[in-house]
Amino acid sequence: MKEIGILLDMNIIRLGCEGLRTYERLNYYEKIGRELGLQPVFFHPLHVNFRRGSVKGYLLRGGQARPLQDEDSPRGPQQDVNPKKRD
Repeated sequence: MKEIGILLDMNIIRLGCEGLRTYERLNYYEKIGRELGLQPVFFHPLHVNFRRGSVKGYLLRGGQARPLQDEDSPRGPQQDVNPKKRD
């Protein structure tokens, strides 16, 4: 399944990791993503490594945001945000 990045405020991600409800309904992103064949990956601009062209993101698992692990994606926890990047 292809991933799609969802840029969020750090407090929203923190609350999502704690399983607390916020005005941003992460489960809605998850539901709509599934309907469109996409896996939402939640991140904050501080999670972006522009030099490497990667982002450390979070997935919604069991109602809580969890750090992306190797087994969650074929590309691993540091997601390539520009896979066609050329040197």
